Amino acid sequence: MFYPSSFHFRRVIKIEVKNMMVVKGIQFDGVKKIMPISEVSNFVDEHFHEVFLVDNTRTLFGLAPNFSALEALAQSTSLPILFGGGISSLEHVMSAFELGASRVYINSALDSHPTLLEQVS
Repeated sequence: MFYPSSFHFRRVIKIEVKNMMVVKGIQFDGVKKIMPISEVSNFVDEHFHEVFLVDNTRTLFGLAPNFSALEALAQSTSLPILFGGGISSLEHVMSAFELGASRVYINSALDSHPTLLEQVS
């Protein structure tokens, strides 16, 4: 595929976490711990334009969003952060913005709270 010389790709890294550890899924059956979230900024800042931080276990187990991971990442990087996982209320969205998220990702909560999108926007 041909791209004009003025075209630039936006590099976004998706970081999946469980508690305070970066994880990698293993054949849809569990996860492998890769590194603590505190070590991510060592290589992310130089190579990417944005971070997508998600903790999929939060929605799965009905837990509140992983704000501690968001806060740790926001303190160690200046990149914009798209944050998701367990966000199910306007309060969660506002807390995410206060802790350093530039955008939020809402998915499963829209099934059970269809008015959430209107509240957030």
